Formats: sequence, C-alpha cells, structure tokens
Amino acid sequence: MYYTSNMKILMINPSQAPLPIKNDLIRADTSISIPLAKGLLQRKHTVFFLTSKDSDLDIPQIKADIPSLFSVIPEKQFYAIENEEIRTKLTDVFFNSLLNMCKEIAVKEKFDLLHIHSNFFITENALLHGISTPILVTLHSIPPQKETLNNLTSVFNYEKRFFISISQKQREFFPYPFVSTVYHGIDIHQYQFDSSGRDKMLFSGRLRKIKGIIDAIQVSIRTRKKLSIVGKSSGDNTFVEREIIPAIQKNKELIVYDGSFPQSRMHTFYTLGKLTLFPINWDEPFGLVQIESMSCGTPVIAYARGSVPEIVKDGETGFIVNPSDDDIRGNWIIKKTGIEGLCEAVEKIYSMPEDAYRQMRKACRAHVEDKFTREKMVQAYERVYYQILSNYP
Repeated sequence: MYYTSNMKILMINPSQAPLPIKNDLIRADTSISIPLAKGLLQRKHTVFFLTSKDSDLDIPQIKADIPSLFSVIPEKQFYAIENEEIRTKLTDVFFNSLLNMCKEIAVKEKFDLLHIHSNFFITENALLHGISTPILVTLHSIPPQKETLNNLTSVFNYEKRFFISISQKQREFFPYPFVSTVYHGIDIHQYQFDSSGRDKMLFSGRLRKIKGIIDAIQVSIRTRKKLSIVGKSSGDNTFVEREIIPAIQKNKELIVYDGSFPQSRMHTFYTLGKLTLFPINWDEPFGLVQIESMSCGTPVIAYARGSVPEIVKDGETGFIVNPSDDDIRGNWIIKKTGIEGLCEAVEKIYSMPEDAYRQMRKACRAHVEDKFTREKMVQAYERVYYQILSNYP
C-alpha cells in the first residue's frame, strides 16, 4: 500500500549553539534542516523540532530541559580549550542529553518518522537503540575512517535506519545502506541574480586549510586579480594568525578580508564577484557556497573533489580543475592541474567576451533553479518519507 497521508515527523539536528544559528556562526546542516522543516509544514505535514531549551525557532518545538553548550560555555572560550578530547566530551554531554530526550519522546508520542541530521550516526544509533519508529538519517560529513564504521555496523542493527547522502561522492565513505541522494536546496528568492557581476574574485567559507583559502590567495597573487574574502575561523586560530593574515597583509593591494557576512547579506557579496574560488582540499560532501554563488550568477572555479563534479557544470557554470598531476579525477576543459589549473581557469573567465560571460551567469542561475532550490529539496525528502513508510510494516 502506498503511503499518501500527511505525516507526523520529529526533526533532530543537535547543535552546540541555540537555534536558529546566529548570523556570525556557520552551520550548513542547520541551514538545511530548519528550512526543510518549514517546507514540510507548508505542505501540511505535522513537524516538531527537538531543540535545547534556549532555542527559539518560528516552527513547533519540543524543548529539552537543558540549554545549548555555547550558552553555558561561549564559543571562544570553548575553542580556547586546547585539549580536543575535553571539547569532544563536553559536546557529547549536551548532545546525548538531547538524544535521550528524543528516545523518551519517540516512545511516548506517535511519530511516523524521526529525521536526524548527523555527521557519522555512531553515538545516535547507540542511544536510540530499541526505538520502533523508523529513523531517517541525513549525513552531513565524511568519516575519518570508514573501517571504524564497518566494525560498528556489525554490532548495531540498521534494519530500521535509512540513510540519505547529500551527494553521490559521499557514499564512497560510508558502509551504510542509502535510500536516496538529496541535494541541498536554497531559497533562491534570497539570492538576487545579477547578470553582469563585478571584477573581483571571491572566497567564502571557514578560514581553514581544508577549505582551500591558501590556494585562493596564491591564485590572486599569481594572476594579479583582486580577491575578496569573507568567513571566520573555527576552532584553533593558529592557522589564521600564522598563514592567512600575513599573506593578506603582504598583498593588501590585491586581497581584502571583509570579515564574516551575515547569511541574510551574502547575496550582496556574491553579486560583487567575477567568479568564486572553491579550491577545497578535502572531499566535501556538498558545499553550499557553490549553489549560493551560482544562484547570484557568479560562476565557480573549483577542484574536482567531493561533490564539485555533481554541482558545477564544467564550462557552463564555471570550471573544474584536477587537484594535481597525481590526482586526476576527470577529463575537464582545463588541462593544467593544481594552482596552475586554477589560474588558467581564472584567466579564461576574465578573457571571455561580455556576451559569453553573461550567458555563463544566466546558466549559473538556471542550473540552481533546475536542481538546487529549497522547494525541490523538500519535495525530494517528502518522496523519501513516503517511500520508507509505504514499505514499513
């Protein structure tokens, strides 16, 4: 029997900070889970969001009896704790309290489905053992070691657990049984399209080595093209202080750090760009920067890592570059690799005739409208919910 009724869903997205996340914090998973809940409510489903008691969402909440971690220990103070093991234990205390409450509620209330947003779903699965309600898990990262997860899957029962990947590439890192891939979606009405753009290169994201900030700076220096950077550090500031700040100060005529933009103003940042650099140094499973930039019409130049080949259309909405001669991941238009390849792609966009460049910007916007809107994401999740419940006894 195909399930078609309106559903009762409990959404869980454990967060160190109260929800909604403040503008100066970066949490891609909450940028997805909260709009998803709102979209499901608009489609007449009953949705509750399990949160810390200091959260204040404009959607139905079930609040835990404890505050969020960052309300007790401010973010800067938390990351000043040098011992990572202590930081992890503190986080687990607060997350586990939320998950224990989730189990209590799931037993008392009649939910059709629990939807959890997680990085690895290790602790969550252990704490939610014995729940008969089907659990859908959207995974938002990649594990440090797939072998560890392989061992754990032999211990825990995954019969009533269903997994969503946020890109096809992400699946390579997990041993879990995936039911679907659902790409992230954004509210394109918040990202104004600009048909012409400006003359600067852009970089947006956490100021971490894995995000490729050093490569972006090197591209600016080599091509002599101006670069505008927005974002903030997370965790240890040593990398920022030792490598990023000196490089920016040494090249003030080229590189400007504009601090951290609130999410509500990011569209004004992307429309100022000729292109956005996304030279990630890890297999990022999605990367919202790509679709946010393209939604405003600004093409993306990125290494062929993680989800990039699934999101950027090579030669149409930007250019994809192989990370190195020893790491060839596709036959892209740009044949040089690494920073040299990024530089070639940059020069290619800057040398485009105006009409060809405007066409690329239009293609960027159309690509997001076709595949990466919030509406398409909500509809895709709804189909997965129905699929699970239609086949669930």
